[in-house]
Amino acid sequence: MQTSYPLFESGQVLTATHLNDLVAYLEQQDRLTRNKLIGIGIVCGLQVGREPATNQVRISGGCAITSEGYLLVHEETLYTHFRSYTLPTAQVEEATETLPADAPYPFFHDTNGNPINLWELLPAGFTAGPGEPAPTALNAAFLQNKVALLFLERNLEALRNCDISDCSDKGAEWEFTLRALLVSRADAQAILNQEAQIAQRPVDRRNHPRYGLNELRIEKINPAAHQIESFEGLLSRIYTLSSNLAPQLNDALNKSYAAFRYLLADMYPANIPPDGPFADPTYFLRIADQMQQNIFLVQYFYAYLVDVVRAYNEFLRAATRIEAECCPHSGRFPLHVLLGEVTVRPTAFTANLGQPGFNPLSANSGFGATTRPAAFRHHFIHSPLFGRQDERLQEVRSLHYRLYLLAIRFTTEGLMDAEIRLTPSKEGDVVLSDQAIPYYYALLANKENDDLARNWSYAKTVRNWLDRLFSYRYTNNADHLLRYRMDDHNFYRVEGAVGKALSTVMQTLIEQKRQLGLSFAIEPVYIGLSMANDLGSRELDRETRLRAQQALIKLLVCRMRDLDVVFLILMAALFQYLTAIITALSRVNTLQLVGLASPTRLGESQGAAQPGADLSLVVPGTRLSPKVAQSFRRTAEAMLKELRPYDYLKGTITGRVTQADDPRAAIGKFYEGVKEAPSTANLFDRTREYVRELNIDVDPAVVDRRLYPVVSLLDKTEELVAVVSAPSLAEFDFREFEVRYDGFVQAFESYLSEVQQPDDPASPLRQTHQLVAAHYGSIAASTPQAVLTGLATELRERINKIFAELMLGAYAQRHPGMEHKGGVPEGGTLVLLYTHRSLLTRVVREHQQSFASKTNDVRAKFVSTSGAAMPDPREVLVARQAEVEPLDEFVVLADFCLPYLCCDSDCSDIDLSPGRNPPPPPPQPAPTGTLRSACVRATRLWTVTASQTGSYVADFLVGDNIVSSITLSLTANTPRTFTYDGDPTTLSAVRITFGGATVATESGPFAPCRSDPDPPPPQPAPTGTLRSECVGARRIWTVTASQSGKYVVHFLVGRTVVESLSLELNANKAETFTFSGEPTELSEVRILFEDKAIVAGRGPFEKCQPLDATLRSECVRNRRIWTVTAPQDGKYTVHFLINNKVVDRLDLELRAGQAQTFPFSGEPTELSEVRILRENETVASERGPFEKC
Repeated sequence: MQTSYPLFESGQVLTATHLNDLVAYLEQQDRLTRNKLIGIGIVCGLQVGREPATNQVRISGGCAITSEGYLLVHEETLYTHFRSYTLPTAQVEEATETLPADAPYPFFHDTNGNPINLWELLPAGFTAGPGEPAPTALNAAFLQNKVALLFLERNLEALRNCDISDCSDKGAEWEFTLRALLVSRADAQAILNQEAQIAQRPVDRRNHPRYGLNELRIEKINPAAHQIESFEGLLSRIYTLSSNLAPQLNDALNKSYAAFRYLLADMYPANIPPDGPFADPTYFLRIADQMQQNIFLVQYFYAYLVDVVRAYNEFLRAATRIEAECCPHSGRFPLHVLLGEVTVRPTAFTANLGQPGFNPLSANSGFGATTRPAAFRHHFIHSPLFGRQDERLQEVRSLHYRLYLLAIRFTTEGLMDAEIRLTPSKEGDVVLSDQAIPYYYALLANKENDDLARNWSYAKTVRNWLDRLFSYRYTNNADHLLRYRMDDHNFYRVEGAVGKALSTVMQTLIEQKRQLGLSFAIEPVYIGLSMANDLGSRELDRETRLRAQQALIKLLVCRMRDLDVVFLILMAALFQYLTAIITALSRVNTLQLVGLASPTRLGESQGAAQPGADLSLVVPGTRLSPKVAQSFRRTAEAMLKELRPYDYLKGTITGRVTQADDPRAAIGKFYEGVKEAPSTANLFDRTREYVRELNIDVDPAVVDRRLYPVVSLLDKTEELVAVVSAPSLAEFDFREFEVRYDGFVQAFESYLSEVQQPDDPASPLRQTHQLVAAHYGSIAASTPQAVLTGLATELRERINKIFAELMLGAYAQRHPGMEHKGGVPEGGTLVLLYTHRSLLTRVVREHQQSFASKTNDVRAKFVSTSGAAMPDPREVLVARQAEVEPLDEFVVLADFCLPYLCCDSDCSDIDLSPGRNPPPPPPQPAPTGTLRSACVRATRLWTVTASQTGSYVADFLVGDNIVSSITLSLTANTPRTFTYDGDPTTLSAVRITFGGATVATESGPFAPCRSDPDPPPPQPAPTGTLRSECVGARRIWTVTASQSGKYVVHFLVGRTVVESLSLELNANKAETFTFSGEPTELSEVRILFEDKAIVAGRGPFEKCQPLDATLRSECVRNRRIWTVTAPQDGKYTVHFLINNKVVDRLDLELRAGQAQTFPFSGEPTELSEVRILRENETVASERGPFEKC
């Protein structure tokens, strides 16, 4: 390239060199503009074709740019003749500095320097010059295997004009003549070969090496077609398709580099093999080693192969679109342009469609698109300036690097310990770049510093969209992406499930579905353990199937809604009847039953009714009015609905329906005392013991004959209720029902035969007896038992059928479209293949040599070196947790998916945990808080106070973006200060969050703080909490304030303060107080500090009932032990009294409904009374004298 040109000055002597240098510079810049900034090759037109009738050659009009930048413009011409063509020689006699001789054109000479045969095409009107031979007419034979080209003939012609007397030297000039030439195919190929050596890249677009590269395809696992039923079958299938793919994959990877070496070579270091990075014999070593070390993750080996195939195909499609070249070599075709072979150009088909016998297949002329570009033609090569070709080139390089990184970044270490996560992705007609990065690729925490992350999606990276690049590594469960609308993502990657217990996987996925609002079903499908030709493994497989069937009983019964409905209706009717028996018997007067007078009439309550459903409408009597019966039915149904989700505690219904507090006044209270007695004796003996304990003076024979049958029937009824209240057929224990139902019938018959009904028709005892006996016929006939027996038989048959359909072999046949994709499409079904953990490791261990041999065979397809021995499967598939649930015994081995929701009903959201749950704890209220800031000297200081102790986060926001965060450990109602590391004036807000929920916010703008001393920040107004509760018959308020000081309590009725109270409070220390009047009349209670209300409690306030606890004593191993049961949690005090004087005291921390025992340190026989107090109010007592033990 000429780098200078002359600058003329006034009076300068100009030489030919000066002028020629100037012209040469301008002319060269003009050509550089074309060949470097625009491109080279045929721009348009210049189509060559032979007329079939006349054998004339037509070259259409068009233009082209040579590699030297010469613009060739050609008008459409019909050529009829030809003649031999020889390159002209310069007319200058010798080369001088100003007139250089033109060198021979290298492309028109062979390797020995001899000129090749060239023929010039001539139009019809051409006339040969004097002495020139006449041109020859074109003919078909001559045109065979000929290639047309345009040649810019340059001829340096002297302008010297000499006669006899004068010879003036006028210099010389370049003459340019555009000629249409023909060469043979062989010579045209030699011209292209010579050009390829100069360009150092493929130049024949029709025969580019890329046409030797085909897209790869990988077989589906397809369990249906290959009849996969066991883990061995799944492993063998993946190994088979991997072995089939390996030769194609190795060949394709190496050829991809060879075909596009000119685009990729400078990317890789110089020490790679000459044939490219994939030719390294250790390239697949990591893949092979990890596959061999954990065969239970074989699905990820298959997934890797799918990724490689997709990555290769994406690279290939992108590389074939690269047509541009940066600064092409000017020597490629400096003065010529190849136009193509001289053949007949096809035209569209035309025919007389009306002629008889027309064959529609004859409408085929060869016109239209072709699979490859035309041969022997210089197709246009753009500058990267156009069509974003430079960006496409960078994308191709990025895609190839990603393809190379996949095997190197592949890792299965720690995958079985990774938590289960869902990641948004895409599926369908999308490339790998649009999908999430699978979790079996190692990634750095910072996407911008990670090669694989930055090259996973070139488009996202160059547009600074790495925040839209999703992967397991970059999924934040605290602010999950799937909480937001992602309408352009239709697939959820499910990762972390393989190797974990089936119960853990299902419960985690069900919970994440609910939290994130996702639509897909989950289907556990059993994969067998049997090995070919091994009876022992088949026996283990049968055992495993039985265990799985029992463990998945809830899921299986979920598919039998009709049986469940029948069951629930039957159990509701039986529960209603049992409740009626308990209600009637519980209210029988104990003393009247044994023939003693009672100071309390039947049905009168000596205390508050127990919480729960109101069954007071059930009264003794042989018949209930329709209205009462309907009301009772609704009440019993409500109670059953309330009890079903939780473990039933025997005695619950009896406790709820018994309204009397004295065990001598109601059998229900008496039964509670018998049931809760600490004695280990049987029910009969405990009944006798409790009669003595209550000092009921009655003949033991009367107790045995009249009292014990009632207690026994209550006890057996309560036991039967525990089974009958099962929430579904899946959780119903048929065997336990048989045992308890038989015990109930025996107790029922004993009651009818032993307990005598009074003669008085108006006697409550007689009415109760008739009510209980009214349904003896159905009980004796065992009608419910017979119905349930038939139900159990039908259930077993259906369970066997459904489980058979949920085994891999049968399931795949019903759903042949199931395939492994690493997750589940939106609205699809995730199929979890599971089997028994310990039995699987046992089978693999017993056949370890067979599994190792198969793995080594596949390894040999990818690497030539042998690997380490396969580890003991027990070390790989270890139990991850204690097996406390039946489903914990089963491990997930693989996941497949279906594109639709399966099957008859979606049972993936049922609770798979065994048994019923204890009642859930009450939800914790969300914390509240305050946040304010002030300048302290030159620093802005924030002060936060929260109502609950815990870990909080302070977010500093600019606009809606969090620019910084700090973690704060706060104590309830205790101020805490913090600062911002940056410039506070740039902040738009500061936010305090707890568990992701906002607790307090202060919005900007924040003014700058002066450097001179400022007064201390004002103390924040105190905050506080106020709650009230019943302690016995008194309502007690408890207040807590964040600052110490003097406070005032206002008691209001309406808006009027009816009473005030002064309090001296210490910061964060609770203080109690009461109202001297009737609390139920109050509308509000306020706490004020400096005449400002800081907290209030609004009414209405319910009336407090006496807080009654139970207290009784007994001799245990020669020691008197007292047992107390309180209805509320809290701190209680025991007073031991002698003649109304407290001689000792004891502090107790009691739990509601839980009995707690205590002794007396002195001699119990001296005591006159023992009292239980709560907030200085007696809630229970027992009077002496106490007998010596």
